[in-house]
Amino acid sequence: MLKLLLGCDNMNDKKKSLFVLFIMLLLLVVGVSYAYFEAVVHGTGNTNAEGSAHTASIQDLILTGTTEVVDTNMIPGETSTYSFTIENPNDFQVCFGIYFDNVVNTFINTSDLEVSMGGEVGLFPTTGDTSTIIGGFRAPANATTPYTLTITYKDVEGKDQTGDMGAIFSGIIKARATECGPGPSERSLAKLASLNSNYVFSNSDRCLKTDADGKIMYPNPQIYWEVSSDVIDLTMSDEETPIICAMEDDYGTSYYLRGLHTDNNVKFANSCWKIVRITGNGGYKLIYNGDVDGSGTCTTNSGTHNGFAGEVITLNGNKLYGNSYTKNGSTYTLNETSTIDWSANYSSVIGKYTCGDTNDSCSTLFVVVGYYNENQGYALRLDQSSNYASIGTGTFNTTAGYGSSNNINSASPALVGYMYNETYPVKMKNLGSNSTNYYYGSSFTYTEGASRPYTLNDTVQIDNISDYSKESLIYTYHYTCFYGDDNTCDKLYFIYDSTAQMHVYYIELDGNETGPEALNKMLSNNLSTAKDSHVKGAIDWWYEQKLKNTVYESYLDDTVFCNDRTIAEYGGWRENGGQELFFNAGLDNYYLKCPQKKDAFTKNDTVYGNGDLEYPVGLLTVAESSLLGNFTVQKTGEAYWLSSPSQFTNTPARVMAVSDGDWTVYTRVEEIMGIRPAISLKANTVFVSGDGSSTNPFILE
Repeated sequence: MLKLLLGCDNMNDKKKSLFVLFIMLLLLVVGVSYAYFEAVVHGTGNTNAEGSAHTASIQDLILTGTTEVVDTNMIPGETSTYSFTIENPNDFQVCFGIYFDNVVNTFINTSDLEVSMGGEVGLFPTTGDTSTIIGGFRAPANATTPYTLTITYKDVEGKDQTGDMGAIFSGIIKARATECGPGPSERSLAKLASLNSNYVFSNSDRCLKTDADGKIMYPNPQIYWEVSSDVIDLTMSDEETPIICAMEDDYGTSYYLRGLHTDNNVKFANSCWKIVRITGNGGYKLIYNGDVDGSGTCTTNSGTHNGFAGEVITLNGNKLYGNSYTKNGSTYTLNETSTIDWSANYSSVIGKYTCGDTNDSCSTLFVVVGYYNENQGYALRLDQSSNYASIGTGTFNTTAGYGSSNNINSASPALVGYMYNETYPVKMKNLGSNSTNYYYGSSFTYTEGASRPYTLNDTVQIDNISDYSKESLIYTYHYTCFYGDDNTCDKLYFIYDSTAQMHVYYIELDGNETGPEALNKMLSNNLSTAKDSHVKGAIDWWYEQKLKNTVYESYLDDTVFCNDRTIAEYGGWRENGGQELFFNAGLDNYYLKCPQKKDAFTKNDTVYGNGDLEYPVGLLTVAESSLLGNFTVQKTGEAYWLSSPSQFTNTPARVMAVSDGDWTVYTRVEEIMGIRPAISLKANTVFVSGDGSSTNPFILE
């Protein structure tokens, strides 16, 4: 071991002392050759894991990294940092602590040396001490996580520190597994295990794994027409024993149910629910499964509640609206009525009931939940139908269809948003077989204030896009003003797709923005102009009827509901080439951790989410659905929506759903599907009885 000693005879030599300190750390921690940190070996069993949930062997954590002293002229009060990573190859988080090995410490005032990491602070060890100095860290499952250790030589005001001039410290930074006790998700799992012994973690090879980026490896091949031979089929048959697996979510280790579980029923708020998983912060993620039956249990998948069907209805002119209603037989009667002109004051109509005319009673009643246009609103039609496991049916969003030549469509990539911003309505133009020889540019120049502010650059002229060699030019030369006489224009359009039938699909740009910039604006989440999707409007209305201002609200956790709009393939929206736009889910890129904070919908939490929700309720994601691993368990006999955008091609926007035949499919947003709300119960929820079966569901205190 190399030791450097300096003699000091005044306080100005403090910085020399620090120079020695950090040179020693550099040489002894990483070595002259910048050697890697040592691996950390844990052994087997659950002794070094974080509680009794882990019964399988624990693979080694791997700690690697190099350090470098940048500022060697340190004085008391300054710090130096050492960076490294810890790789955890296990399917569950593992706890660890930091310690120094081969310690030599000749400081008298050892409290003047401080080491910290991740907000935790520890004191330097004395010579030969190898005890853990900072503990309680959790290495996420199947992930490599960076850490930074900070060493501080404290400048203690009024204290004579000259006695430590010439003192040295040396050692090697290491990490070890520690017994830090169960985390919040394990504690929640244990609560269920106390009522049902099947709720025990199993490190099974039928569990899903993630790659280093958190992408789920080989999710269930549920899109039956796209299963390829290289997909590893991890789906679980009805005959296989159900298991409980682990995967990291936004908060930590999540435990999820996999296989045909029939013991995940919960009775809450006079409704039946199914447990999908326990979140990393210990919450219980549930999906709606109908109202309780006549015996107060959950023996059927269909409720007896008044369901609804979502649709667009005409509301122009004066109509009669009520704040509530009463029902006698098959007749609905409006209460607290008023006459309102929709086009003049539509905002005051949202949330009110109407027969769709000037009558105060009817056999078909609507509740208005959203604005569609100046003549129409999006409404929920109340009925008595059996809705299986959904609260009703409706669209994710409504579009106006393809339209005819030059007609504006309401189709937009934005319509895959649970909340969405600008839509840039799509137009379709039929160029015709003998179309004008229009100019198209690969880029443009914008001149503010000019009568024709747009000048196309690098132009070509195309006269017949039914010729494939010419049609393909559209995917490089996106910009046009549909002029054949000049390459300047007063309005500029971005073409993102075309067909051999001489149709092009395009949007009109706003000012000095490119097509990709317009797309990103459509997928933003600016609350100043944000609109609720129709499915969100339906869920929020249902929440107001069932949960708002009740004792049940106090049980709900403010957790992430992900609407992952990450673009995986820009297609025709990128500057050079392509056609179809795919979001993550459209290319089977499933993440339990929400990839973008703007898409992580929460009510108030802005640490892990965007804080954009009015109520803590949403939809399951396709990633959460894939965790189940069994087709039967997710089947309800009725197709229902998930919250994961799939793709945008020509004009249809598509979102993932579970079909009535139990497959995961991508579906046009204007299709009618079942709506199954998802909620999360808080980690401190106490279940007082039940075993999770349909006849004896878990019941809260």
